[in-house]
Amino acid sequence: MSEYLLEARDVHITYGAKHAVRGVSLGVRPGETLGVVGESGSGKSSLGRAMVGLERLHAGEIVYDGTPLSPKLRLPRAVRLDLQMVFQDPASALNPRRKLGRAVAEAAAARTGKLPARDELAALFAHVGLDASFLDRYPSQASGGQLQRVVLARALAVRPKVLVADEPVSALDVSVQAQVLNLLCDLRAELDLSIVFVSHDIAVVRHMADRVAVMYQGELVESGDAEELVANPRHEYTRALLEAVPDPDVVGALAS
Repeated sequence: MSEYLLEARDVHITYGAKHAVRGVSLGVRPGETLGVVGESGSGKSSLGRAMVGLERLHAGEIVYDGTPLSPKLRLPRAVRLDLQMVFQDPASALNPRRKLGRAVAEAAAARTGKLPARDELAALFAHVGLDASFLDRYPSQASGGQLQRVVLARALAVRPKVLVADEPVSALDVSVQAQVLNLLCDLRAELDLSIVFVSHDIAVVRHMADRVAVMYQGELVESGDAEELVANPRHEYTRALLEAVPDPDVVGALAS
């Protein structure tokens, strides 16, 4: 049996004549954070979406808990709930006419079949660092960092096994990026989540991930233990990523 809870096997993704992902194989173990890093256009986000069933495969397969998922059929309901995704722009992921509490309540009901009580919602919001007043706010009444916390709460409300986070802080101010990243680390430890963390910033990925996979022009060019890969990069593209100056404020806050 595979060591991975969620795995991509020889995955190819195309958009017309463009080959976005070329034969990529990787996986995330139970309770682990796998970082997938690369520049814009590297195929990392397409791969992340494919791993939760939001992208059609040209070839290859996604395997969850030992079971291959059909590339042509809608994922079974239980699998859709187990595999959740957090996107780059939290505002676009929320209905502007729906209160934040309602958005999270409906997600929770997808798993349990009933809307949670207000005190249960308040506890979930508190878990991501938001007080109960946010239950009655609309998205326009919250900051980007607060909305990303709501999106995290909504994803966690369905009790997922795997969370794919696609550039979850790149749209946020530097002052709140580290807060959200540290929250992700805390939630992984508390809930025993597996996380696939997709980012262009290898310095942030290093602090978030147990292992790192580097993508370039649709291909997986290098992977390994995070500290080992950073200390001894083998591929020239990985070295180029490391030579790019990271944001010291975010990385410093993560390290502290």
